[in-house]
Amino acid sequence: MQAWVIERIVEKLSGKGYEVALFSRNCFDIVAKKRGSVLLVKVLLNVDSFHADQGNDLKKMAEVFSASPVIIGIRGRNFVLKEGSVYERFGIPVVHPNTFEEILDGHVSLAYSRKGSNMVKFDCDKLKILRKKDEYSLQQLSDEIGTSKKTLYLAEKYGTISDVILKTIEDLFRVDLRKNIDIFEWDVDVDLKSEVKDSIEKSIMVNTKRVGFTNFTFKNAPANLVLRDPSELVLLDVMKSRISRKHADDLKRFGDLMHDPKAFVVETKKTIVRKNNIDGVAVITSEEVRKVRSRKEMLDLIDDRED
Repeated sequence: MQAWVIERIVEKLSGKGYEVALFSRNCFDIVAKKRGSVLLVKVLLNVDSFHADQGNDLKKMAEVFSASPVIIGIRGRNFVLKEGSVYERFGIPVVHPNTFEEILDGHVSLAYSRKGSNMVKFDCDKLKILRKKDEYSLQQLSDEIGTSKKTLYLAEKYGTISDVILKTIEDLFRVDLRKNIDIFEWDVDVDLKSEVKDSIEKSIMVNTKRVGFTNFTFKNAPANLVLRDPSELVLLDVMKSRISRKHADDLKRFGDLMHDPKAFVVETKKTIVRKNNIDGVAVITSEEVRKVRSRKEMLDLIDDRED
C-alpha cells in the first residue's frame, strides 16, 4: 500500500507542475521541485515508525536546501490520521494523503490535531488586545468561556487552542481570530550540529572547512556530507566500502534535480573503484581533498570528473 500511496502522490505533484524524483531507504521518499520551491516528502503507513535520526536528517536537509519537509501517513500506533488535520512527528508536519492532495489543490482549511483534540492556530496578539480593551483578566475571560486560566494563558502564549474554545471566543468578541495553517511554511526547529565518529569523514570535514566550506553531516540521505559556500552546495558521499549502484543512482538523481555538484570520496581508488566517474558522479580520493587549496579548486576537481 505504501508504494501505491507514493505513486499517487507523485502523480498529483507532477500534475501540479513539480519536477519529481523518487528515493528509497532515505529520510525522504520524494523530492519535488517547482520554480525554486522544494518539497521533501516521506510516505509512511505508520507514522510512528519514523525514528528520531530520520526526523533530524529530514529537518536538516530541509534547512540546508531551503525545502519544506512533510510526512504523509495513514495511521499512528494507536490512531488513524483524520482528513483535514495536521499532526506533528519530531516537529515535522504530518498529514493524510487525501489532505495533502487537497492542500495542493488549495481546498482545505486545516486543524492542528494533538492528543486526540483538534487545535487551531489563531491571532493571539489580537486576542490580548481585545481582552484588555474589554477589561477581561485571564481569569475573567476563562470563566466567561468555560475553560481554565492555564488553558487560556497557554493559548495566548503559543497561538493554538481547541476549535471549540476558539469558536466560543470568536462569538463573544464577534471577530474572526483564526489563522490558516500552511504546512509548507512550518516553523521547524532544527539542530545543524554535525557529529562524526568516522576518521575518513572527519578528515574530509577538516580539509573542506580549511578552504572555507561549511559542512553538514547526514545518516539517512543521498549524501552523507553536504558542503556549503556563499554560492552553492556540494554533495559528497564519503565511502568506506564499494560504491553500490543504489548509492550512485540516488546521489546522481538528487544532485541533478537540485543542480548541485556531487562526488564520491574514497580512501584510495584501488580498493573501491578505478574510475574517475560513476554514471555522472565524480570520484575523488581523500588525499586529493587534503591537497586542495581553495573552494574553487575543490569545485573544479569535481566538475572535471562529473561528465
